[in-house]
Amino acid sequence: MLLYHGSYTVVRNPKLLKFQTAHDFGDGFYLTSDKNQAREWAIKVVKRKVFEPYFKNAKPVINIYNIGKRSFNSLNVKKYSTPDINWLNFVTENRLLESIETKFDIICGPVADANPDNVLMEYSKKRINWNIAIKRLRVTKLTDQYAFKTERALELLSYEGEEIVEI
Repeated sequence: MLLYHGSYTVVRNPKLLKFQTAHDFGDGFYLTSDKNQAREWAIKVVKRKVFEPYFKNAKPVINIYNIGKRSFNSLNVKKYSTPDINWLNFVTENRLLESIETKFDIICGPVADANPDNVLMEYSKKRINWNIAIKRLRVTKLTDQYAFKTERALELLSYEGEEIVEI
């Protein structure tokens, strides 16, 4: 299975990093099966980084990885097939509280809107129900995400190359 990581740099050897900002599935190395989504993520991160002197000449990069089906199936994977109440609760906890420790090697599922914090805050305070929250998050806009959470999972990723994205 091919997976893509949008970045401002080539990432031949992915690492598990602690994020300064919250992500849907907590800390981890994030990928997607959708190359166009990775392209959008790469462009977005470069636009954010361009104002930092160290990243002045950063270029959007799509990093390409492969993980075999047998390798993937050997891992402890949590899959959210649809944006339901369980997915919403997990995303809310990771985004508003802190990265939740899990027993999973990989967590995959839908992507919340790029700016979900207001919706998640309303949901966490029970101002809106989960159906309304999911509609407001527009989860159908983006396809999927795979959060690699363990070194074991990262070791099974095979780096296949990269593509520089022209803006």
